[in-house]
Amino acid sequence: MAAKTEPTTQPKVTQQQVPEVIEKIETVVKTESPKEIAEEAAEEKRLKIVNLTVQARTKLIKGEYQKVVDMAQEILGLDPEHREAKTLIEKASVKISGTAQ
Repeated sequence: MAAKTEPTTQPKVTQQQVPEVIEKIETVVKTESPKEIAEEAAEEKRLKIVNLTVQARTKLIKGEYQKVVDMAQEILGLDPEHREAKTLIEKASVKISGTAQ
């Protein structure tokens, strides 16, 4: 025979606690959906890639070739198919090997 369970009672909320409870409820209601969270993460990733790409282009112009390679590799860690990152690595590598001789 199953054990009989007592009904649970909700804790009483005082008038002073009402604003705090409402704020907590609004926070839960405003919580982003998994889709919104995923979209936000994708946008952050895209912006990071754009930022790194701009920085790597600048480093290439300045002749900071190893930094170009490092940044482009970071881009490829985020997007393994990123064509410009691959091109930046190729250009910087040619310059590095040319200056090493």
